[in-house]
Amino acid sequence: MKMTKNNCDINIFPEYVEKIYKGRSIQRYLNEKKFYQQYSHLFGFVPRLISFDDNMMKLVLTNVGECLTHKHYRKNKKIYKQYNHEINLMVKVLKQSKIFHNDIRYKNVCIDDDNNLYLIDFEMWSDICLDRDDDLILSNDYRIFVINAYNDRTLKYLDDPRYEIFPAVWWENIDDETLNKYHFRYNCGLDLRKKICACSESHLKVLKKIKENKINNAIIIEDDAIIDFDRLDELDDINEPCYIGGIMYPPVLKDVNVFEKPESIDGLNTIHPSKFIISNAQGYYIPKYEDVDIFLEQNYERRRAIDVEYKHQQIKKKLKYYIYPAISTLYLPDAEKGFTWGSGNYKLKDDLKHY
Repeated sequence: MKMTKNNCDINIFPEYVEKIYKGRSIQRYLNEKKFYQQYSHLFGFVPRLISFDDNMMKLVLTNVGECLTHKHYRKNKKIYKQYNHEINLMVKVLKQSKIFHNDIRYKNVCIDDDNNLYLIDFEMWSDICLDRDDDLILSNDYRIFVINAYNDRTLKYLDDPRYEIFPAVWWENIDDETLNKYHFRYNCGLDLRKKICACSESHLKVLKKIKENKINNAIIIEDDAIIDFDRLDELDDINEPCYIGGIMYPPVLKDVNVFEKPESIDGLNTIHPSKFIISNAQGYYIPKYEDVDIFLEQNYERRRAIDVEYKHQQIKKKLKYYIYPAISTLYLPDAEKGFTWGSGNYKLKDDLKHY
């Protein structure tokens, strides 16, 4: 039996499968060969490499059964969900070795006669999670984007591949055309205007990436924040966007000196914008990529600072919740140097675990 994919021809035999890559797909061939050579013997749920031919760009792999989309051809898509738990267990095992398949779809999962599941097609694997989760299998696999503006703040993230470094828009590169799209206080200096603008443009940039790539379960933090990974499972049953870190302010900023934070319960809380709002977008969670529009919405003819725009979404009850205590907290050695906290206009007393 012969099948054709965009990047290779597949010949299926009872005991083995041949994948013969086309010329333009040499990097995919080399990447998949590397995985099978170095790692396949470590996992019982992937095919074994029998042989390879670099001249033909051919891999010969053990036949591990029929892919799920052939087994359930044209049947109700709900039937696939019965496999999600086991697929996620395999993904978790790979993740422990810092291996990410990056193309988890039902067509890349095979099942044998004994109903054992196998992952196939490791053409796109890497040590960084880049999976778009097109079939919505990885329902609880969180993508954590770090908006990173300063190189010296990157080091604290490098030992954990769950952090995905997202280059920020650098403030000195903000031009007049972009500045003119924003409104500022009359006494705001040029450098501060550019930094406020760069912060907003950076958030908008990562939000658009999430929307365009249909990324679910996305978390956005800034590079002076860190994540309490042991508490991420608190987000598993939350289906609306929410803050996972920030700071509470009175609705009217002039009341800040007499403001008393309300008590919060552990877990999901509701924002009451008549009593308080949450500022400092150091961490927020977007369960479905369609929810990105809440954060992209512009409330004025000229855009305001990102926290001001988000404040209005709270007032309009489009952004309604926060997790307490914060899952995203400030990393003080970096936060104290930032243009917000380091400016002297704010009194930073702790890591804002309690907002």
